[in-house]
Amino acid sequence: ISCDIQTCLALSDNLLMKKRAAVKHRARRLKVKMMVAERSLCRKVSERVSKIILDCPDIGTVIEKFVEEHSVGADAWRRTGMLTFDGNTKLKSKVTYKAIQDHL
Repeated sequence: ISCDIQTCLALSDNLLMKKRAAVKHRARRLKVKMMVAERSLCRKVSERVSKIILDCPDIGTVIEKFVEEHSVGADAWRRTGMLTFDGNTKLKSKVTYKAIQDHL
């Protein structure tokens, strides 16, 4: 395909502008992501929670494994993958806060 010089320059300028905009957009997103990560590190955590996290740093994964083993409510159909407590009263081995506490 042949094109005159003016058309080729216009196309290359347009492409260059798009690439610059994409790079700026990506840089802005990365900057925001880093700021959010820094801010989450500065968040205040209550003394009780920080003591628990210091004693058991892997407490979250332990709870998740325990809950998954005991087939918690809506985790089979929920898209987010969040585990929720089921309101089904006919189940015999339900996961309750007391059961999690005893497991820990």
